[in-house]
Amino acid sequence: MAVPEVISATTIEGDKIVNEKGEDLGNIKDIMIDLKDGSVSYVVLSFGGFLGLGDKLFGVPWKAIHKDPGAHNFILNVDKEKLENAPGFDKDNWPGTTDESHREYVTTIYDYYGYEQPSLRRGSMEETRTRSLEEPVVMSGNEYEAGARSRSDKDEPATMGAEETMAASRQGEIIGAGTTAGMASERTTEVKEGSITRESYPNTHREIYQILKDEHDKVLSMFDEAIRNGSRDTFMQIKDELDTHLNGEEELLYPVLKGENRTHDITMEGYQEHHVAKVLLSELDSMSEKDEMWISKLKVLKENVKHHVEEEEKDMFPASRNVLSEQKAEELAEQYLAFKDKYRAAHGRR
Repeated sequence: MAVPEVISATTIEGDKIVNEKGEDLGNIKDIMIDLKDGSVSYVVLSFGGFLGLGDKLFGVPWKAIHKDPGAHNFILNVDKEKLENAPGFDKDNWPGTTDESHREYVTTIYDYYGYEQPSLRRGSMEETRTRSLEEPVVMSGNEYEAGARSRSDKDEPATMGAEETMAASRQGEIIGAGTTAGMASERTTEVKEGSITRESYPNTHREIYQILKDEHDKVLSMFDEAIRNGSRDTFMQIKDELDTHLNGEEELLYPVLKGENRTHDITMEGYQEHHVAKVLLSELDSMSEKDEMWISKLKVLKENVKHHVEEEEKDMFPASRNVLSEQKAEELAEQYLAFKDKYRAAHGRR
C-alpha cells in the first residue's frame, strides 16, 4: 500500500501509534504548528488511561514517526517504557504557546528523542522578536486550519495550510512564508527520484546531520520494496546509495569525531557497522536474486543498516553537536556533498 504524500491534519487525528514490535503506544491527539516558519513543531500523542480518561499527553517530533504503509497506523520506534518516561503533560495543562515556554518544551522533547529542532535551522531569536508579541508561537492543527480559512474568506494573501505543511515536512524541509513553491517542488523531486545533491538543499544553512538523515530515510524506504518484490534493480540502487554514503562518512565526518573523546567510541562502532554492511553488500552483489538465501541476506543487511541508522541519529549526531560547532557542521555538509559528486562521477554514476 502506497503512503500518501499529502494528508490532512484532521485525517490522522485519532490514528493509532505503534512501535515496530506492534505494541500500542496510543493515538494522535493533535498537531502543533510553529507559526514562525509554518513547520510542524510536534505531534501530540495520547497514551495511558482507560477510554480516554486520565490520559497523559506527549509531544513527539514529527520526524520521529512515519506512516505504516500496510495499515491505518503511524509507527514510533520507541519502547513503551521510553514513552512512559518521556516529557509529557496533563491533558488539562498543555505547554504554553508563548515563545519562551514553547522553546523550552520543544527543546526538551527533541533532545529526548535525539532530533534537531527545526527552529534552530530556520532563524535566530532576534528574528523571532521582530514578530508581534501578541501572536502565539504555536497553534494546534485545527486552529491553524480555521485561521487559514478565515484569511481566505477575507481575500487576504493565503498562507500554507496544515495539509501542505505536513506534506512538505515529510520531505525534511518545511516551506516558510518566504519560500517559493517552485523551490519546494524542485527539492522534493530531487530527493525522491535521485541522489541528494547540493541542489537538493538550496538554503544556505545546511548541517551534515540533516543531509545524512534524509539519506537514511531514503535507503530504508527502498529496502521494503527490494524485499517485497525480490528486486535486484532496487537492491542495486540501495548498493549505490550506501556505497557513496558510507564512504562519504568515513572520508569526512568519522575522522573528525574519532579524534574527540565524547564521540570516539561510538565512531569506532560506526566503522565496524560500516564494515559489516559492506561485506553484506558485496555478498549480495555476487549472488543471484533467485538464490534462496538472497532475500534472507537482504533482510539481515536491512536490520544492520537500520540499527546503524538508529545509533547515529539517537547517539552519534546529538553527541556530535556537543563537540562540533554549527559552522563546522555546515562546512562538513558542503564537503560531503562535494565528495559525493566526485565519488559518483569517478564510479560512473549520476
